[in-house]
Amino acid sequence: MHYLRHLAVSCLTLGLLVSCSVKTIAHPLTKTKPYKIRGRWYCPQKHYEYQAVGYASWYGPGFHGKKNACGYRFNQHFVCAAHRTLPIPCIVRVTNIKNGRSIKVLVVDRGPFVDPHIRIIDLSKAAAHRLGIHDHGIGYVYVTSLPRESKVFAEYVERYQSHYKSRRLSLDSIYKRHFCRSA
Repeated sequence: MHYLRHLAVSCLTLGLLVSCSVKTIAHPLTKTKPYKIRGRWYCPQKHYEYQAVGYASWYGPGFHGKKNACGYRFNQHFVCAAHRTLPIPCIVRVTNIKNGRSIKVLVVDRGPFVDPHIRIIDLSKAAAHRLGIHDHGIGYVYVTSLPRESKVFAEYVERYQSHYKSRRLSLDSIYKRHFCRSA
């Protein structure tokens, strides 16, 4: 009997400790369940911290106007990107290591799934142009997340999501209207 009481108290204490621990809450637009593409499993992050060096490719014409991973329509003319595991939406800084150009990019989609061991991010056509990798098709980049900006933007979208969806505005247009200081 004493053993069962001790076990029950231990389980209760453990349950309280787990429930009191700091939790990272995923944004409602983000699909956080693991998913499988081309026989490989990917687990989306529930936090915004990220840094990586690797190759960026770009995508556009074949996907323009189609729904992206968060349910909005992809716009190849906006500076946005696709990443396999970052939360959606998320803001990252992408720097072209070869020429030093750097831009902020809004992550709104999943990818790249071609050469996943080499490519770390897929950029929109506009982002590739600004970074100077459009003509080459691929470029060596440094990607770092901007956690504070990402969280503020995600909270803003969550708060006004129904308003924007009823007006058929995309995440990129919301970002451009309310979060970009220059065009």
